[in-house]
This record gives sequence, C-alpha cells and structure tokens, in this order.
Amino acid sequence: MRFTRDGLLTAILVVAALFIGSSISQQIPTADDLFEDPYLHAAARNESVELRTGSVMVTDLATTQQLTYLGSTAATTGVWLVVDLTWRSNDEPADLPLREIRLELADGKRYGGLPVFTPSCGPAQPGLPRSCQVPFELPGTDLDGARLLIPATGLNAGDDVAVVDLNLDDATAARLAAPAEQMDLKGDQPA
Repeated sequence: MRFTRDGLLTAILVVAALFIGSSISQQIPTADDLFEDPYLHAAARNESVELRTGSVMVTDLATTQQLTYLGSTAATTGVWLVVDLTWRSNDEPADLPLREIRLELADGKRYGGLPVFTPSCGPAQPGLPRSCQVPFELPGTDLDGARLLIPATGLNAGDDVAVVDLNLDDATAARLAAPAEQMDLKGDQPA
C-alpha cells in the first residue's frame, strides 16, 4: 500500500476532526446534566426573588456571640450571623426550607443546616408574607463577597434557587464586625 501526499493529508484531517469532535462532545452537557442543574435566580439584599413556590427577600443582617431561641441559648467561639427574610408563597400554603439555606463565602465554603435551632418559616398563605430569621455559625465576620443560596423546596436537583448577594456596604460591614453580646432569635411571624 502506497501513501500519497493527498491521502496522508486526508488522514491527518480526519484524525484532527475526530479529536476536535470528541473534545466538543465532552464539553456539551447531557440531558441529565441539564435536568440536575438548579435554576439560579440572582438578586441582591433587599430585592425580592421570584421562585417557583413563592418570593423571598433578604431584609437585614446581624451578628451576635450568643443566640437565644425559645429559652435555649447557644454560644459560639466565632460569630452567629442572623439573616432576616421575608417569605410569600404563590398559589398554595408553603414553607421556606430554612434547613436547606446555605451561606456561601467568597472562598467557596458553605455554612448552614441550622444545627442548633430549628425555627420555621411558614406555611405562608398565598399573598400573605411571613418574616423569619435563619442563623449561621461562622468562624469570623469576614463576609465580603458572601451570598445566600435559598432553594424553593429543598436541595432537590433541578429546582429553583435564589442566589442573593449580601451586598455589604462599608456601614453594614462595620456593624457586622462588632457582634452583639446576645440576641433573641425570632420565630416565624407575619411580615
């Protein structure tokens, strides 16, 4: 078998095309990947975010050394970040899954899960907003670039997730850097 210059060029082009095609096909997400990715809805603090089950808004932030809820007290060597939320369900009564909310810092570390206290947020009746608080135990008060991840119904694949940038201005950052000695965590209440 004899190789010609045109034949060799064709073989090289075919191999290159196969290599490029293989590389591209590895980068394209599969249908399963698309189904499992959450639907992210970006917002900033004090902006309402519409999710599938309702709307949520981060209204305030506070820090404390000691947190009290229903007569129980939890102290930390770090700091408690307490996030105030307003939740309004859309079509039917719904809870906001506080146990599934995560705080993601700029370095990618995530905090959440309410290990000490389990306040609820709902069920909110359609159109009637509820106010609730969710605490996060953190090692320090450096929250620059932090964002809150709030899922619609839990950490289910393919569900709506509000991604709220905490948007810390200098005044808020200074206030959070000086945590209160003690704070009472409020339960679910009308907004």
